[in-house]
Amino acid sequence: MSELENRVKPIVLRLLDNTGTNLTVEEQTTLAAWAVKNAMVFEALRIGQPWFFSDGERNAFRES
Repeated sequence: MSELENRVKPIVLRLLDNTGTNLTVEEQTTLAAWAVKNAMVFEALRIGQPWFFSDGERNAFRES
């Protein structure tokens, strides 16, 4: 996952720069994967709540 974090960091920094930017398809895909990863992590922190992502979805994401 650190590889994903390293790839997304310059993209997020550009977006936070507030200067307006266009994202390539590859950058959009990286940003989307990062967002899903964070959603899965945050979901795991909600103790006692039902999970949205299935075990299969989490495993498929991890393997890809």
